[in-house]
Amino acid sequence: NFHARSYYCQSTKTTTTTTTTLKAQFFAGSKLLTASNQARLFAWGVPNGDWKLCYRKTTHGAAATTYHSRCNGKGGLVTVMKLSTGKTIGGYLSKSMHSNGRYIPDGTNSFLFSLTNNFKHSASQSVWRNYPYGGYGRSNYGPTYGGGHDLHVNSAVNQGYCNIGYSYSCRTG
Repeated sequence: NFHARSYYCQSTKTTTTTTTTLKAQFFAGSKLLTASNQARLFAWGVPNGDWKLCYRKTTHGAAATTYHSRCNGKGGLVTVMKLSTGKTIGGYLSKSMHSNGRYIPDGTNSFLFSLTNNFKHSASQSVWRNYPYGGYGRSNYGPTYGGGHDLHVNSAVNQGYCNIGYSYSCRTG
């Protein structure tokens, strides 16, 4: 059993800049991400940029339809949730979420993570050649990652399951 509190999406707008590196923008207002956890996400492959909160269960209500209405089509998505065990986990998609009942192909950009265990679950190379399932968007599903699904949140955004190994590599291989 777990519940999700915050979801962040990244704007798809691009701007031209004269600098060669972007200044890291922290996940403003996050109740789950410490500065060191944010730095870890950037080191794992979440791009630095202008991250904005698109959904928080305690602020916007506990419904997958609300999650989708606020986060769909906004660009990359970082999901962060705290399990009933106290562990903090989540996932990253470089592409936009949708709710049309289809998988979201995301090459090998997307990943799952455990901030508590300091581990990144990368896309399984052998699976991704034929089944590039970074995420899955469906109106009555909360955030869902992988084919099978490796990480799924229910429609009330208060339960779900982790079943890593379909699209993302297990910790042991």
